[in-house]
Amino acid sequence: MSAFEPMLPAITDFFNKVMVNVEDQAVRKNRIGLLQAISAMQHGRADLSHLSGF
Repeated sequence: MSAFEPMLPAITDFFNKVMVNVEDQAVRKNRIGLLQAISAMQHGRADLSHLSGF
């Protein structure tokens, strides 16, 4: 779990500054793919819901 804590500020910043569901379908697909990749990294290793703010 501690391996993911350094990523939390970047992920929080992403959600605060980047609109994921934009009209441009290519951009939207890319951003959703990025979020899916982040989610997949933790699969079977950690429950990110235990991190404050996630």
